[in-house]
Amino acid sequence: MKTKALVPIKRVIDYNVSPRVKADGSGVDLANVKMSRAAQTSIAENYIGLPV
Repeated sequence: MKTKALVPIKRVIDYNVSPRVKADGSGVDLANVKMSRAAQTSIAENYIGLPV
């Protein structure tokens, strides 16, 4: 019997990108921004042996 694991993936703004605030001040402008996976996601994938 194979064990299945559900690993949630959290997308975050890449650490090399400076986030921009929307013109109306309601949040961060995510249009055309490079996203990456959170470090915890990669650690969890490596721990349980999922392909990256």
